[in-house]
Amino acid sequence: MRLSDLKPTHLQHLYATKMESGLSPRTVQLIHVCLHKSLDHALKMGLVIRNVADAVESPHPEHREMKTLSESDIHILLEFSRDTEYYPMWYTYLFTAMRRSELLALQWKNVELLGCTISVTRSLEYNHKAPKDERIKFKDTKTAKSRRMISLTPSNALVLKEHMESREKFLKSVDPDFDPKKDFDQNELVFCHPDGKPYLPEGVSHAWIKLVRRCGFKGVRLHDCRHTHATLMLKDGVHPKIVQERLGHASITTTLDTYSHVTEGLQRAAAKSFDSMVIGKNKDRHPKALANR
Repeated sequence: MRLSDLKPTHLQHLYATKMESGLSPRTVQLIHVCLHKSLDHALKMGLVIRNVADAVESPHPEHREMKTLSESDIHILLEFSRDTEYYPMWYTYLFTAMRRSELLALQWKNVELLGCTISVTRSLEYNHKAPKDERIKFKDTKTAKSRRMISLTPSNALVLKEHMESREKFLKSVDPDFDPKKDFDQNELVFCHPDGKPYLPEGVSHAWIKLVRRCGFKGVRLHDCRHTHATLMLKDGVHPKIVQERLGHASITTTLDTYSHVTEGLQRAAAKSFDSMVIGKNKDRHPKALANR
């Protein structure tokens, strides 16, 4: 079809067809965004006289309830997973708020245990439709803001140190001549199978589902670890800018919009704090006090 013949009804029919085929409203919304941007560029180039996507509304994805874990919930999860191979990864997920794809692509060379930092530089992408030997790809992080330095908590650094020592012990058992100082591969994945092959994203998610069921938690997604980390930090008074940097959000607006329910409470606390700071320390200069002089 020529661009000049494209009408809003064509796009509406496309979206309806995609929805009927089983695509989610969010996926169809992204199709609309892509088409709108492309047609907007065509308009600037003089290829069309208007952007027909302006006249079409994309499907609105259903809002999924955000679930967060409490401090005690986190302890329960970690206790239930302590003896599993995923324990170091769950710990790091909860204590850094890295994305699943970023954790699965993390290499030891990007972990500084003494400095307690992690450099997030890439992510893992899995395409089940690609040939078997091409399904896993490592790529740069999704945005420039996603490429970031995250400070590790001391306890998280200790967990990763023990994880590294366990890995070195395993490699030593496989090869008696293995010398950690000389032979340990810094390019190796931090979280992987014993043979060094990466975990598959879906496999990790299924392991998480089994864990939360064992703990008696319902509907807690793996992605909710990020929500938990951000929510607890904001409630503790950490500046939203710091939370944004840890999460790797493109802008602080995304962080504030996502966690507006938390920042409302922070505003009330800030208002009370300001009141006590100004009025509490200057009671004799309060309007009522001055009026009584």
